[in-house]
Amino acid sequence: MEKKKILVVDDVVTNLKYVAKTLEQSYDVVCTKSGKKAIEYLQEKTVDLILLDIMMPEMDGFEVLDILKDNPKTAAIPIILLTAEQDKELELKGLSVGAQDFISKPFVPEIMMARIERILELFTLRKYLELELKSKEEQVRYMENISSTDELTGLWKRGYLRQQVNFYLEREKGGCLFILDIDNFKQINDSFGHIAGDTVLINFAKKLQECLCGDEQAARLGGDEFVIFKEGTHSYEKIHHRATAIMQQLRKVETEINPDGRFSVSMGIAFARENEVNFEMLYSCADKALYYIKQNGKNSYHIFDIF
Repeated sequence: MEKKKILVVDDVVTNLKYVAKTLEQSYDVVCTKSGKKAIEYLQEKTVDLILLDIMMPEMDGFEVLDILKDNPKTAAIPIILLTAEQDKELELKGLSVGAQDFISKPFVPEIMMARIERILELFTLRKYLELELKSKEEQVRYMENISSTDELTGLWKRGYLRQQVNFYLEREKGGCLFILDIDNFKQINDSFGHIAGDTVLINFAKKLQECLCGDEQAARLGGDEFVIFKEGTHSYEKIHHRATAIMQQLRKVETEINPDGRFSVSMGIAFARENEVNFEMLYSCADKALYYIKQNGKNSYHIFDIF
């Protein structure tokens, strides 16, 4: 097993030699005679622990400690202060600015070794727990992503959209739901196959995302049905203009969505002004509006105004 590396910082050479001799059987020891040299060393390399003398010329231990703790690269390295002073306030100051412990001079080898071992064990355990926590957080994010996003398109799933919309509507009044249905999508699958159909869905989801404003979120309901939820209270005229803009943007890129043939989309829209509504109410009304446009020529939109 590779030895832990300890940096010893003391301006007295006899102290450095004594500490090095005491620790060299168990640790890889690096010695420096000043705080400045220690900081320079740590700019290029790292260590597992620092033994830092408080009383040094030019730059004392507290100054060195402040610099090391302000640097993200060295901030996490445990530091034990070395002192010949039996001063409780000095110890309190050291602990308050980030030192982990004190070792008093003249050094007692058994005490020095015991305190170093204890601090290194604690920090090894801390690193292990931090890695475990990071791993668990990544697992949680992964599971949340699986449960919230559609595997094919990367958009929100219907269930997650419902949850988020209802959370929003519990706090705010008003909202607008656009249901978008790709016209004659079955013919795409029948004529070109399901892989081509999936490609159209992926392309459509990407272009739909590009259409969004800052107060909008897109989701895939399932199959060839998609939805946009728009936050806030809006007038009929504003919703009309927004729907027109979405349709125009999608028509401009229809050949990018389906390179193999014609593409169009129908849209059903429901919005509430000051009413208290939920996702289910908005969805039901938008679905009715979509059904209306599907029965009356497709390739357009219809608005259901919930007063």
